[in-house]
Amino acid sequence: TDIRRHVSSRWMEPADTFGMQATVVMTIRPPGLIKQMRVTNCQGSQQFCDSLITALHKSEPFPRPSSNALYDQNLRLIFEPN
Repeated sequence: TDIRRHVSSRWMEPADTFGMQATVVMTIRPPGLIKQMRVTNCQGSQQFCDSLITALHKSEPFPRPSSNALYDQNLRLIFEPN
């Protein structure tokens, strides 16, 4: 998704994250700011999950969604290292 690509470009991944994965549930409010966010499933090191949370915060404001209806929806995103 656009959000995942937007975050990935700002994510300073720690070394040795091969095979790690994290699921993030978040809600974005206009004009693209995080309203609510939590990591619901981190299959990786604490460093890995912390770096992802930092990247999510650095990614504000997020790109405008294709539809305003996507604001305030629970978005479930899975992040894996490149």
